[in-house]
Parts: sequence; structure tokens; C-alpha cells
Amino acid sequence: MKTKIPIYLSKIINKYPSILSGRKNIKENHLRIIKTKKIIKEFISNNKKK
Repeated sequence: MKTKIPIYLSKIINKYPSILSGRKNIKENHLRIIKTKKIIKEFISNNKKK
């Protein structure tokens, strides 16, 4: 099964191609980043309500 590389990651790879040799577990890292972005969005929305 082949998965599509996220846009932000493809931009990083195009800018710094030498990091490809060190990239491992792309799927896990992508999920971690999405989770972090969701937590940040919730934090910002909760602070705006106060």
C-alpha cells in the first residue's frame, strides 16, 4: 500500500533533500504533527472564549 506524502513534508524534502536519508516512520510522525496541531487549535479557541 502506497500512501501520499503530506504537502508540508514534500516542501521540506524539496528544500532540504539531504534529510531524506534520516526520515523514518513518516506516517507516525505525520499523525503526531496532526495531533499537535489539533491540540494547539483547541487551546487557542479555549483561550479566546475567556
